[in-house]
Amino acid sequence: METNFKRLYMLKMKARYAKAKTRKERTALIDEAVAMTHYSRKYVIRLLNGSRRHRKHRGRKPSYSRDAHQLLIRIWRAEGYMCPLYLKSIIESAIRDYEELGHDVPPALADELTRMSASTMYRILRPHHIRRAPNKRSGSKAALAAQIPAGPGALEETGEPGILQVDTVALCGGDMHESFFWILHVTDAATQ
Repeated sequence: METNFKRLYMLKMKARYAKAKTRKERTALIDEAVAMTHYSRKYVIRLLNGSRRHRKHRGRKPSYSRDAHQLLIRIWRAEGYMCPLYLKSIIESAIRDYEELGHDVPPALADELTRMSASTMYRILRPHHIRRAPNKRSGSKAALAAQIPAGPGALEETGEPGILQVDTVALCGGDMHESFFWILHVTDAATQ
């Protein structure tokens, strides 16, 4: 239930509660209000008695300006949609690179971006991530993969170069929807 609706609902209930003559009627109204709003019983009683006003909790004021948010999104796109954790580590050079592209970055906004944490960057950039469909293997790729002998097993030590051990590592922090780096590690069994 939306907060605005709850506020209007509690105003109506307060009028009904004031008109209730018996304790049984008031108890029924309190039960109804608790069921509708999911507020605690004591809070509903205080709202209906008038000893407490329904107030909107405002929360903390934003730490960074909207201009800083927009600048971060533009720099992130210019840098190739990289992971916010990596972007945080190179933000100063990313700002310089963005300025070299001919864009003006005011010093106050540059200071805001350098003060931002990686988690704040992630919260700002999360709605703008490109969501890709999960990779599905087509029949032709699966058939090709079946023809290539690969996998763990005993190496045939012939002493000649050409027998390789290959491994890949994704530096993605567990989220493969973002930009990240791959490491390809190839070792020749004969030459190491």
